[in-house]
Amino acid sequence: MGKTYSTNIKFLSVSGITTDNQQFIVETFNNYFTSVAENIKTTDRNAYIQNKNTPDTAIIDISAQYAEVMRKLRCTTFQSKPTTTSEIENIVKTLKPKNLCGYNEISTKLLKISAPFISSPLNYICNKVITKGVFQDRLKYFVIKPLYKKGNKRDVSNCRPISLLTSFSKILEKVIQTRLLDHLCKNIIISKEQYGFQRGFTTENAVYKLINEVLNALNNKQIVGGIFCELTKAFDCVEHDILIPKMEKYGIIGKGKELFL
Repeated sequence: MGKTYSTNIKFLSVSGITTDNQQFIVETFNNYFTSVAENIKTTDRNAYIQNKNTPDTAIIDISAQYAEVMRKLRCTTFQSKPTTTSEIENIVKTLKPKNLCGYNEISTKLLKISAPFISSPLNYICNKVITKGVFQDRLKYFVIKPLYKKGNKRDVSNCRPISLLTSFSKILEKVIQTRLLDHLCKNIIISKEQYGFQRGFTTENAVYKLINEVLNALNNKQIVGGIFCELTKAFDCVEHDILIPKMEKYGIIGKGKELFL
């Protein structure tokens, strides 16, 4: 059986005061989760401005090199091919049969059971989304629950949000993900050093490569050094003003781009 997590927070401490008021707890978590990414970005910007150890010329050189790479990049236009009923059925088969569900109260377990009867209309809906380039707002609705990580259980910062998406949106996301990944691989956009979110690549591959290169260096009497970075709220802190122009440079334009916004 998989792990089970409790998302019931009975007490919360705010400014030294502990409360069991559930409405206040919900509002506190909501305010924290919706503002934490922007707070992190603001803190990072201020830290960079105050940090005098990193020469501005180094940042300028890196930016210039990146700009040159992007200038030379030529990608085909992203094409999202239509789905088929069999593809939808195969996607549903890959979903884990869980009883948890989003706001529409349809779990993936129920979805898998009813797949033979609804795969055709789901296929129609997916193709409409691809054709129109519109990801319906209703499919973006999700239920947020706080999940305790570590430390003081009554500290809001020691919990992370888990999003319970609608089961239908998961199908559409997988459809789009497959086509986007095909486009990125076809245009050789993804670095070979990236082991996440790629077919046939796992964390075990990354660990093996790291250990192998370290051992080879030590056997050749070379000095080995490592820099490890932890990116807090990495996905939440993505700058859309930077992401959107990059997507266009990668050939994701028009209706194709609209699906990712």
